[in-house]
Amino acid sequence: MRGLLLTIMAVMALTIPPARAETLEGNRIFVEFAYDPSTPELAAARKWGTAHYRKAAAAGRPIRLSVGRSRGTTLISLESVAICDRVKACPLLVFRDLTARPILETTSFQNVLIEYRETEIFLVIRLWEEITECRITSMGRARCKKVPKKAG
Repeated sequence: MRGLLLTIMAVMALTIPPARAETLEGNRIFVEFAYDPSTPELAAARKWGTAHYRKAAAAGRPIRLSVGRSRGTTLISLESVAICDRVKACPLLVFRDLTARPILETTSFQNVLIEYRETEIFLVIRLWEEITECRITSMGRARCKKVPKKAG
């Protein structure tokens, strides 16, 4: 009986499609923070988010990591009441290579979009009414600029 139940569960698991962690719309990818961190992602978050971990530890609060992945870009959101702010959001580390420093350290409420424009890749972060576009590369640092509000 137990063997039959395990077989049925295995067959059912194979028929369930994998969860999508991004929504594709033309040249835009809406990144969803749907993953638990892997061991390399945990190590990168601890190494590059040391100040945030210290602040949370001093407040006696844990940090929860949420991860978004898309085409070679890894986004790690560090979440804790001790380090998140209702206006500035939570710390966000953006990696192209987990063994190197993040190409971008910013804040976000996880409403992040990756946009492919010809040969360039942009990370678009919306924080309240403010939109920031960051050109990301395979190495170095991202270059960001605020997008002016449209009139009307």
